[in-house]
Amino acid sequence: GTLRLTNSSVRYNGNYGFSMIESSGAFPVDVDLISCVIANNIQVGFSLAGTASPIVHNCSLFLNGPDMTDIRTVKFISTYANTNPVDMTGNFWGADTAYEIQAQIVRDGASGTVDYSNWLTEEPLKAD
Repeated sequence: GTLRLTNSSVRYNGNYGFSMIESSGAFPVDVDLISCVIANNIQVGFSLAGTASPIVHNCSLFLNGPDMTDIRTVKFISTYANTNPVDMTGNFWGADTAYEIQAQIVRDGASGTVDYSNWLTEEPLKAD
């Protein structure tokens, strides 16, 4: 299946903005998030397990984590098994350096990686 969210806001959840678990079976799911805001989620913005690998572009990702601080934008659960980087290029992370963005990625014993290249230094403009 395919899930495509555009111009959406996922905010103020008591746990996760997104919790994605995908098996590598016969029915892969493509998840695309384009021009969205994923912010102010109490635990984490994205919790990823199995082979989940959303494509996230032109989004604002900030203030996710306990006390809504920028410490948990992406969390790989220990069962994460995808060897390809998660494509989160061209997003605003509420950070100015690769070090600050990398600090928002929690691995929890998993070896998942995120491609956050071409990050934006300010929130993307939204269409009226």
